[in-house]
Amino acid sequence: MFLRPLSSPGLKNNIRTLNFELYSLDVPKLSDQSPLLVKSNTEIFLYDVLSYLRYGPSVSGTDAEDTMDFTLTSITPVDEGFQDRAYGWVGGVSVTSEGIYNYCNYPQL
Repeated sequence: MFLRPLSSPGLKNNIRTLNFELYSLDVPKLSDQSPLLVKSNTEIFLYDVLSYLRYGPSVSGTDAEDTMDFTLTSITPVDEGFQDRAYGWVGGVSVTSEGIYNYCNYPQL
Protein backbone atom coordinates (compact mmCIF):
# COMPACT_ATOMS: atom_id res chain seq x y z
CA MET A 1 0.00 0.00 0.00
CA PHE A 2 1.09 3.54 -0.61
CA LEU A 3 -0.51 6.96 -0.35
CA ARG A 4 -0.22 9.62 -3.05
CA PRO A 5 -1.26 13.19 -2.16
CA LEU A 6 -3.43 15.01 -4.69
CA SER A 7 -4.46 18.59 -5.22
CA SER A 8 -6.81 19.62 -2.42
CA PRO A 9 -9.29 22.47 -2.02
CA GLY A 10 -7.55 23.60 1.18
CA LEU A 11 -9.33 25.47 3.95
CA LYS A 12 -12.94 26.62 3.80
CA ASN A 13 -15.04 27.71 6.78
CA ASN A 14 -12.29 26.47 9.13
CA ILE A 15 -12.51 22.93 7.66
CA ARG A 16 -9.41 21.56 5.92
CA THR A 17 -9.84 18.95 3.21
CA LEU A 18 -6.95 16.87 1.88
CA ASN A 19 -7.33 14.41 -1.01
CA PHE A 20 -5.22 11.30 -1.59
CA GLU A 21 -5.02 8.18 -3.71
CA LEU A 22 -4.50 5.07 -1.61
CA TYR A 23 -3.00 2.24 -3.66
CA SER A 24 -3.50 -1.34 -2.52
CA LEU A 25 -1.52 -3.53 -4.93
CA ASP A 26 0.05 -6.96 -4.97
CA VAL A 27 1.80 -9.24 -7.45
CA PRO A 28 0.55 -12.85 -7.83
CA LYS A 29 3.06 -15.13 -6.11
CA LEU A 30 2.71 -17.94 -8.61
CA SER A 31 2.50 -17.64 -12.36
CA ASP A 32 -0.84 -19.44 -12.33
CA GLN A 33 -2.37 -17.54 -9.36
CA SER A 34 -5.55 -15.75 -10.30
CA PRO A 35 -5.36 -11.97 -10.59
CA LEU A 36 -9.00 -11.94 -9.43
CA LEU A 37 -7.99 -13.42 -6.07
CA VAL A 38 -5.27 -10.77 -5.70
CA LYS A 39 -7.76 -8.01 -6.57
CA SER A 40 -10.29 -9.38 -4.10
CA ASN A 41 -7.71 -9.46 -1.30
CA THR A 42 -6.36 -5.98 -2.04
CA GLU A 43 -9.88 -4.54 -2.01
CA ILE A 44 -10.44 -5.96 1.47
CA PHE A 45 -7.05 -4.56 2.60
CA LEU A 46 -8.13 -1.11 1.40
CA TYR A 47 -11.31 -1.26 3.50
CA ASP A 48 -9.38 -2.65 6.48
CA VAL A 49 -6.90 0.24 6.52
CA LEU A 50 -9.62 2.86 6.27
CA SER A 51 -11.63 1.12 9.00
CA TYR A 52 -8.59 1.15 11.25
CA LEU A 53 -8.01 4.86 10.60
CA ARG A 54 -11.63 5.66 11.39
CA TYR A 55 -12.34 3.27 14.27
CA GLY A 56 -8.91 2.08 15.45
CA PRO A 57 -7.68 2.25 19.03
CA SER A 58 -5.58 5.38 18.49
CA VAL A 59 -8.69 7.39 17.54
CA SER A 60 -11.62 5.90 19.46
CA GLY A 61 -12.53 7.88 22.51
CA THR A 62 -10.34 10.89 21.66
CA ASP A 63 -11.03 14.35 20.34
CA ALA A 64 -9.57 13.29 16.97
CA GLU A 65 -12.61 11.07 16.50
CA ASP A 66 -14.81 14.18 16.44
CA THR A 67 -12.55 16.43 14.38
CA MET A 68 -11.17 14.15 11.64
CA ASP A 69 -13.10 12.17 9.05
CA PHE A 70 -11.79 9.70 6.44
CA THR A 71 -14.05 9.17 3.43
CA LEU A 72 -13.52 6.68 0.62
CA THR A 73 -14.80 8.65 -2.38
CA SER A 74 -14.13 6.09 -5.13
CA ILE A 75 -12.29 2.88 -5.96
CA THR A 76 -10.81 1.93 -9.33
CA PRO A 77 -9.33 -1.45 -10.32
CA VAL A 78 -5.67 -1.62 -11.35
CA ASP A 79 -4.60 -4.32 -13.84
CA GLU A 80 -0.91 -4.93 -14.53
CA GLY A 81 -0.01 -1.50 -13.19
CA PHE A 82 3.39 0.17 -13.02
CA GLN A 83 5.02 -1.91 -15.81
CA ASP A 84 4.65 -4.91 -13.57
CA ARG A 85 2.16 -7.66 -12.92
CA ALA A 86 0.65 -5.69 -10.03
CA TYR A 87 -3.09 -6.00 -9.52
CA GLY A 88 -5.35 -4.32 -7.02
CA TRP A 89 -7.27 -1.14 -6.37
CA VAL A 90 -6.69 2.58 -6.02
CA GLY A 91 -9.07 4.38 -3.69
CA GLY A 92 -9.83 8.07 -3.60
CA VAL A 93 -9.62 9.19 0.02
CA SER A 94 -10.73 12.52 1.40
CA VAL A 95 -9.60 13.58 4.88
CA THR A 96 -11.39 16.46 6.53
CA SER A 97 -10.50 18.08 9.82
CA GLU A 98 -11.95 21.08 11.58
CA GLY A 99 -10.66 23.64 14.01
CA ILE A 100 -7.41 24.42 12.23
CA TYR A 101 -7.62 28.13 13.13
CA ASN A 102 -8.26 28.86 16.76
CA TYR A 103 -6.79 30.87 19.58
CA CYS A 104 -4.59 27.98 20.75
CA ASN A 105 -2.80 27.85 17.39
CA TYR A 106 -2.19 31.59 17.32
CA PRO A 107 1.47 32.43 18.05
CA GLN A 108 1.93 34.31 21.31
CA LEU A 109 4.47 37.13 21.38
